[in-house]
Amino acid sequence: MAVRERLGRFPWLAALFALFIGLTLAYNFIIPPLEPSDEPAHYGYVRWLLDEKRLPVASPDQGSEFHQPPLYYVLAGLFAAPAPVAPDAMAQLYAGRDNPYRGYHYWEPGLDNKNLRLHGPWDLWPFQGPSLSVHLARLASLLCGLVTVYAVYRSARLFFDVPASLAAAGVVAFNPMFLAVSSSLQNDAGAAALGALAVWLSLRGLKGGFSGRRALVLGAVLGLGALMKITAIFLLPAALFAVAAWAWRAKAPARQAGLYLGLLLAGAALTGGWWYVRNQILYGEPTAINVNLQAYGGRTLAQGFAVWNQALPYAWTTFWGRFGHGDVVLPSWIYVGLAVLTMLALPGLFIAWRRPRNMDRSALTFLALTGLLEIVGLLGYMTLSPSGYMGRYAFPGLAAYGPLLVLGWLSLVPTRARTALSAAVMLGFAALSVFVW
Repeated sequence: MAVRERLGRFPWLAALFALFIGLTLAYNFIIPPLEPSDEPAHYGYVRWLLDEKRLPVASPDQGSEFHQPPLYYVLAGLFAAPAPVAPDAMAQLYAGRDNPYRGYHYWEPGLDNKNLRLHGPWDLWPFQGPSLSVHLARLASLLCGLVTVYAVYRSARLFFDVPASLAAAGVVAFNPMFLAVSSSLQNDAGAAALGALAVWLSLRGLKGGFSGRRALVLGAVLGLGALMKITAIFLLPAALFAVAAWAWRAKAPARQAGLYLGLLLAGAALTGGWWYVRNQILYGEPTAINVNLQAYGGRTLAQGFAVWNQALPYAWTTFWGRFGHGDVVLPSWIYVGLAVLTMLALPGLFIAWRRPRNMDRSALTFLALTGLLEIVGLLGYMTLSPSGYMGRYAFPGLAAYGPLLVLGWLSLVPTRARTALSAAVMLGFAALSVFVW
């Protein structure tokens, strides 16, 4: 059934999409170019592809995003291309426009001057030149955000009723940080979209059965995710688990299970493997992380573990909402409240594990493994890199976090109260995102 028909059947899903699109476009409109975290470097990658018509090569002597896989930037370039920009126009436009009055307190909200750069008529509506190009390029993230939210909803519908599925999609769609990522140049939006599709395909296979074609397609989606950002590659073990768990439960012959696992790996290698082979040839290792650490500065494991007391709270706040270059924060009570809500979901998940009702244990294990693997990846990079504290690096696992949180909360209340709680969750997170805006 077409997406349009599905939206017609479920007007609440259409309303959720409409509010998500409206908020994302509003964020895009009001946030000046190059103010979101790392957006100057992300746009530099887009401009390189548009101007040079070839893939860049990262240098350990200069910080950039050139070590990143190219798929997101190709997509952003398609959106930015209609706005003509002369070579080096962005650099010339912002030359000498670093904000000399930038004074702020990272740890508190306020109206102090937090902009990275000075902005003037050249950044105002009607956008033109480089400013228009940046605003158009950001629409790639909006498209990725829509894919993410829809995939979360479809994943939840495999196990939940419509209200609970809307709640799971709402938790993701109205996460203020996800809205900010979906409205700016961030390849985390692309990784979230392909990660959510991989979760959906894995859950479909767990519930309805895998075939060779389904395993191959799942692998291909994972490979494309790894072409968006390397953080998506952490979903590969969870997908392998999904195929193996289905084969065990269905008592499939070992040969068939091995074939499907091989097809999954082959699909990932066919779509994403070439980039990592290129990295091996250029940089001597497949991830290109070493050249990035040389450019931005790395550290030992001991040094990384020593700052976890600062890094973990920062990662938590940047998962839910910390904007600009980390200096535009939410009131502390919001972060505390979200932590309390997350902790409340844990006993509910324990109840759901002991007495499976909505979701069987293999699906619950898959979602937990998916979320855990993304957190492990975040912790690893956070330990090695001073710039690795960003909670958005775990966004490929959003399609696991949304349903898990909702399942945990619903397991704590009587069946008759679940529809009301689902509505409260969706409306509550929507209200949060509007409040933040």
